[in-house]
Amino acid sequence: MKKIILLLALVVAQFANAQTKTGEYVQIGKIAPLGAFAISIDKYPDSYRVSLKDQKFKELEKITHFSISEKEFEDLYSLIMSGFDTLPKDELVVELTEGTAWLHFEKNMGITSLKIKYSAEKNYDFAAESNFLTKKQVTKLFGKK
Repeated sequence: MKKIILLLALVVAQFANAQTKTGEYVQIGKIAPLGAFAISIDKYPDSYRVSLKDQKFKELEKITHFSISEKEFEDLYSLIMSGFDTLPKDELVVELTEGTAWLHFEKNMGITSLKIKYSAEKNYDFAAESNFLTKKQVTKLFGKK
C-alpha cells in the first residue's frame, strides 16, 4: 500500500512539474571542449537563441545571450561557411535584430578558425567573444551534420 501511494505521489508530481514548463526549446548544437561550456544554439518556436561564454574574462564566467530569426540563422550559417572557404582578410560585420556580430576568421597551421564577437549596443570594444571554432564545430553547432 505504501508503494502504491508513493508511486501515485511521484506520478502526480511529474504531471504538476510538466505543466509549469514555459518557453519550450530544443538544443540545436553545443560546443563544450573538455566539458567546459563555450557556445550553444537553442531553437524556440519563433526564433533561435545563441548563448556564448565570453572568453575575455578568465576568472569570471559571463554568458551572453541573443536571439536571431529563422532567416538570420540560415544567413549567418551561409556567411560563416563561405568565410571558411574564402578566408576574408577583414572581420565580417553582421547586423542582427538585437545587435551586431563580428566574424573573425584566422588560419593557423593550416586550420581555419572562427571567432564570433557580439554586442547588443553595436560597440566593438565591449563585444563578447567566443573561443575559436573550427568548421566541424560550427557545423555541429548549427545542427547541420
